[in-house]
Amino acid sequence: MRSPVSRVAAAVVFVVAVGAVAVWFHGGGATPTFADIVKPILEAKSAKYKVTKESEGKITGSEEVMWIAPDRLREEHRFKEDGKEKRVIVITDYKKHKRLVLDPGDKSATVTEFVNVPEDMPFKSIFVERREQLLSGRDKPGITSLGEKKIDGRRAVGYRMRAPCLVMAGDTDPPKAWREVWADPETMLPVREEFASEKSGKVLYRSIQSDYAFNLDLDESLFSLEPPAGYTVRKETHDYSPPTENDLMDAFRQYCKLSGGPFPDSLDMSVVLQIVAKVKANLGLKEGQKPTKHQRQELEETESKLFCAPVFADRLSPKADGYYAGKGVSLGAADKPIFWYRPKDAKKYRVIYADLSVRDAETPPKAPNAQPVPGAAKPKK
Repeated sequence: MRSPVSRVAAAVVFVVAVGAVAVWFHGGGATPTFADIVKPILEAKSAKYKVTKESEGKITGSEEVMWIAPDRLREEHRFKEDGKEKRVIVITDYKKHKRLVLDPGDKSATVTEFVNVPEDMPFKSIFVERREQLLSGRDKPGITSLGEKKIDGRRAVGYRMRAPCLVMAGDTDPPKAWREVWADPETMLPVREEFASEKSGKVLYRSIQSDYAFNLDLDESLFSLEPPAGYTVRKETHDYSPPTENDLMDAFRQYCKLSGGPFPDSLDMSVVLQIVAKVKANLGLKEGQKPTKHQRQELEETESKLFCAPVFADRLSPKADGYYAGKGVSLGAADKPIFWYRPKDAKKYRVIYADLSVRDAETPPKAPNAQPVPGAAKPKK
């Protein structure tokens, strides 16, 4: 099974900015620094913690997470689906590019192998990504001390890190995001992390990590990729191959279908996510809400096509001289070029027109509002 959702998902990676605080001397009761309290996370060989997710103040699900080096993750998800309590276990070996999903309710298992994962695309657990973000920003400015407070009856000190939040095209009131880290000032062990986003002063989404334990001797069987006896097994292959020109054309068709005719103003990821947000709203889904099985299938079908456009554009080489000129153009205009690029080792350009016909050209066309695609804007090596 080829899954364009999985193929592009690796490119849809959102990086949380982190920084550091001024160096304070530790000892003698002095307040631990940010570097002090993140050190256990950075040096952990294994970890166990709980994740609670909230949307607009309501809990939408929880996870029990275990991680073991170099990068194996076990997640036990609990949520509601179609009005019923659901439990799903996801075990992923990010180095072997394999995943096992278990549904104890109906005793079904899905074994997934990820193939053709590009070396320049991140394929790592959220725990490893968070460690890398903490490490990269540990000694940079931009972290605010939150002082002390009680968490579950324990004294804790905290810091807040600014986090970039994706801004939708045309949004005059963009959301804000942050991450907080709280730790026991005596042991300097983290007791709680919180990531949240807000808009107009209202918190939209919150993810809380708590109940930490590090460097445990975790049972290897908890990370086994072998389905348990008695489970019905389904096998999948998710292909991470870069999108093709045909995938790009399908993305344009899907976007125009959802927009009522016009092409997107640009091929930035935010524009695609904007139309995905509209699809979610039409399905009645709120920020952070878990979709039903039917809703998830519809979203995956939409995303599988739409995301191919920005990913195709992003993965072009600067030598491809790629440009997009679809802003203000609607599907059907045979004389209006909306996208062109020069394939690798080719002398001619491939030009896509607004009726989605494709022609070869010796030179690039001229079009108003033409803008270089993300890949073409990368520094040339």
